[in-house]
Amino acid sequence: MKSFYVFCLAACLYGTLLVPSSAHPSPLHRGQGRHHHPHPDQDDLPPDVELIDFDQFFGVPEDPLSEQIEGTEEGETNREPLSQQPKGFNKNDGMLYLQQFGYYNMSEDPTGMLGSLGTISPMMRRAVINFQRFANIPTTGVIDEKTAEMMKMPRCGCPDVVAPPSGPVARYTRLGSRWQKNDLTYRINNFTPDLPRDQVVDAIARAFDVWSEVTPLTFRRVSGPADIEIRFAAGSHGDGNAFDSRGGVLAHAYQPGGGIGGDAHFDESEVWQIGGPSIAFLSGTDLFSVAAHEFGHSLGLGHSQVNSALMAPFYRYQSRLRLDRDDINGIQSLYGGPQPRPRPQPTPAPRPQPTKPPVNPPPPGGEGDADTCSGKSFDAFTRLANGTMYAFRGKYFWQLTERGVSPGYPQLIKDVWQGLPGNLDAAMFYEINGKTYFFKGGQFWRFTGDSMDSGYPRSISVWRTVSDIDAALYYGEWDGRTRSYFFKDGQYWRYTGGARAGADSGYPRSLSLWRGFPTRIDAAFTSADGTRYIFRKDRYWKLAANRAAVDTNGGYPRSVATDFLGCAKTLVDLEVEP
Repeated sequence: MKSFYVFCLAACLYGTLLVPSSAHPSPLHRGQGRHHHPHPDQDDLPPDVELIDFDQFFGVPEDPLSEQIEGTEEGETNREPLSQQPKGFNKNDGMLYLQQFGYYNMSEDPTGMLGSLGTISPMMRRAVINFQRFANIPTTGVIDEKTAEMMKMPRCGCPDVVAPPSGPVARYTRLGSRWQKNDLTYRINNFTPDLPRDQVVDAIARAFDVWSEVTPLTFRRVSGPADIEIRFAAGSHGDGNAFDSRGGVLAHAYQPGGGIGGDAHFDESEVWQIGGPSIAFLSGTDLFSVAAHEFGHSLGLGHSQVNSALMAPFYRYQSRLRLDRDDINGIQSLYGGPQPRPRPQPTPAPRPQPTKPPVNPPPPGGEGDADTCSGKSFDAFTRLANGTMYAFRGKYFWQLTERGVSPGYPQLIKDVWQGLPGNLDAAMFYEINGKTYFFKGGQFWRFTGDSMDSGYPRSISVWRTVSDIDAALYYGEWDGRTRSYFFKDGQYWRYTGGARAGADSGYPRSLSLWRGFPTRIDAAFTSADGTRYIFRKDRYWKLAANRAAVDTNGGYPRSVATDFLGCAKTLVDLEVEP
């Protein structure tokens, strides 16, 4: 274990600091801000703040875990995974820690760190109390075992307090600057060899999504100069803030501004992975979690006193990363809330009327996939936020109304949906964010209306578990939770709340559990009024309300060509496989 200290200039730019270097991982993320030292009123301090004995002040042994580890029976282990294992801790560690993270400034202490031989100054003890308050642990005024354990926790390298909290209730802090625009660009300058490139791209994009979901901010990946430059580097990398070897500084970021402002750097000496610890002593660090925290600094947020906040200084992996209300309040105090998405127009979804002839004449014929009434299966069905429904087959798409196909269709996908390929696997409109998702092979595309969002396509690995799919269905709310389903080769996966957390436990399951449906499907669709349909070749089924079973009142399966396309009859009557 390294026990020496090295000088470095923190990326928070609050002065020259003594930074401990350790052989154990201690994620030290760095932002930029002004040096600020918390000084509570004297009335806030315990009444016995006075010069106390040095050893009494440090009420912990040199290494509080040494006896525990040495006394472990053979075959047992009390050690934690490498990413969480505490470092050894001594008297100098505590004093240097308080100075490093903005609680204490020796140059401002008239008595010095030691008030007299073997004693600690009131200002130093006050610094301990401030740290204990920020860490939400008992304010004893001495570095007891609990305080030492908190100081040993993996954490961000920015000072904990660079500005006063933003109100009597707020616990977040702001670094002092913000971007003066909402549409931001970022560039990934290089990649870590620890992960496939597409996983790095996805992790970075998802980390930005954490913030774009609650603000009007958008983030677009570019190949040229960008607002936020992202790079992996080891050792000295040109910004005056050299990384050490594995186990010390993990990453650092800069507050909004010109030049290096907003940039985020990740230590290439670390072992990067997607997800949390898997094998004790061999676990790496989750790139997504670290990046989401760092980008908070890149947008202008400092640290929060709320333990559950993403912007809390103490690093922890969350399998289901969510912003705390304090994070949301903080970022919205800088940029406001998300822009309201267009409300769906009251255009009703297609209502099959098989006993009535179509109002419009049958659509004109075509060749191959363009032949509307051929009876061939469709690749996908979906809708937009305004309720307009579309069907996709091969390189063509159709706009549908309750009367059938709109005049002028089919059209080529490439002529309207810029960047979207043909021969899709699936499509899904996600009611929560008003976005439409398209899937093909190992990639997916996200559209707002008929315009592709920046940063797409992405790898389907974002959704975890599946490598490609046959169909996707946004189900909506069930028991107060939003659910979606993916289908592939007679199996299905359920997602609660979106892609970030992965499929629910216990999945995949067999589609045979959905009573009355074929065991393999081509497409699925939820209309604007909440009706859910399953498609296989030229047949479709309607789901019963709140049950994974066919609606028994409609004579299903029925013809897609007749009911959805307005064809006089199905020219090719394909048998549906079980």
